[in-house]
Amino acid sequence: MLKAGRVLIPDFQARVLFGVAMFVGILLLVGWVAVNEPGRMDVFTQQYHGRSIEAGAALFHNNCATCHGIDGKGIAGRAPALNNPMLFLKETENPIALANTKLNDLKTQQQTAQQQLDDAKAKNADTAAIQKQVDDLNGQVTAAQAEVDKLIAAGWDPNRKTRLAEVAWNGRLEDYIMSTVISGRPVSSQYWPQGPMPAWGQQAGGPMRMDEIQDVMNYIMNFQDTAIKMSPKDVNQQFKLVQETGSAPVGNVVKSTADTKALAKAGLTGGDAAAGEALYTKLGCVGCHLAGQLAPPTKGTFTRVTDQRLKDNPGKWDSPEEYLADSIIHPNNYVVPNFAAGVMPQTFGDQVTLQDLKNIIAFLETQK
Repeated sequence: MLKAGRVLIPDFQARVLFGVAMFVGILLLVGWVAVNEPGRMDVFTQQYHGRSIEAGAALFHNNCATCHGIDGKGIAGRAPALNNPMLFLKETENPIALANTKLNDLKTQQQTAQQQLDDAKAKNADTAAIQKQVDDLNGQVTAAQAEVDKLIAAGWDPNRKTRLAEVAWNGRLEDYIMSTVISGRPVSSQYWPQGPMPAWGQQAGGPMRMDEIQDVMNYIMNFQDTAIKMSPKDVNQQFKLVQETGSAPVGNVVKSTADTKALAKAGLTGGDAAAGEALYTKLGCVGCHLAGQLAPPTKGTFTRVTDQRLKDNPGKWDSPEEYLADSIIHPNNYVVPNFAAGVMPQTFGDQVTLQDLKNIIAFLETQK
């Protein structure tokens, strides 16, 4: 017998009360866990997704930045931007398509109203209300046309659809990215000079496991929030269609057939190092040279040119500037030991002007 105050409680009753108390306690604990489980799982999912993005960033920078740029904005003449509004926007969100649809609808209304006005005038009817409608529509058409012109100036092509609409992909963007990374793009050899995008998935003969493919996809998808706020002119290289054979040179380019000794005699000094650094990034040079895995590292470039390259090859170049120009325009003329030929694009001469070349050289001369 147990005492509870002055009341004596038999042992079996005490056990029952204890059992009931434990049962209620367990129910409360389970209820608390159930209430908090969604929040806990959300935190766990966010942490897992964050780690996946970090892993994908490392894989992208080591394997993809060489062609798509370290910032994912593409490399001119080499591969398209993935950090790109054209990839993430649906065709129903395509600004130029929406603006053109609005403009065409207003023009139809304008023509109808104008016809009504002409008919009313022919019948000597009161035209005041119709005239006001026509004037309002004329103003709306003018404003809509200005919006279309503004979008075209920002790089939106009225003849191009967003990427998934262009390739007639009706599934999720995530699946499109993963399928492309896994299988590559053999058809890209028709319009990119360095050849087709290789298959990266192990199931297609590539080096990446499925979890690594998922990480890369998560990293690319992480561009979305910023990409949809950009215009096509904010990226370095847009997607190309199969029938396109390459991008036309812009401005007074150096040309990949240029004689670098003649350029050196004409003068390769006096460039703007800051502008050269910006172009070095835009052209994707940092993708290979920053870490020094696929190409010699950026840091120490000028010291190596003066202390090693010119001394190891006497008479081949008359100045550090000529060596740098030759390396940019004709990268296979001299391949640094322990690195492979053909990795660096052969078309930079068709993409940069003489001033661009001077600016890049001025930047590289700061890398000592």
